[in-house]
Amino acid sequence: MNEKEAWRILEEFPDTRGYDLAIKEDGRLWLNDGIVREEITEDTAEELRIRIQAWIDTATQGETEELRDKYGDTAEEWGKRQFEFEYCSDCSGDWDDHDYIIILGGWFARCRDDKGEDEE
Repeated sequence: MNEKEAWRILEEFPDTRGYDLAIKEDGRLWLNDGIVREEITEDTAEELRIRIQAWIDTATQGETEELRDKYGDTAEEWGKRQFEFEYCSDCSGDWDDHDYIIILGGWFARCRDDKGEDEE
């Protein structure tokens, strides 16, 4: 595959998630994401299209799925269980009065600063 053809094929993919071609290192072509690189000098056009799509699929994996912690819980599942029988000792709020973030693979509840403002 030549450089011009490789660029043309890459441009067929509007969202390459930062993947690009590193051109002509020792006369060879490389597909490069800044961390991993794969030589594509010998790829056919169809092989390159398949390789690019696989890289994009890997980069976007899970973006449409709801975020889960290392135990498989969503923020809502964990929050409802956390505050099922008690209120927060810091803000007296329930599960929906908190924002949830993952720290070291597990959910953590942060009290919302605006709690109660819409209740006044």
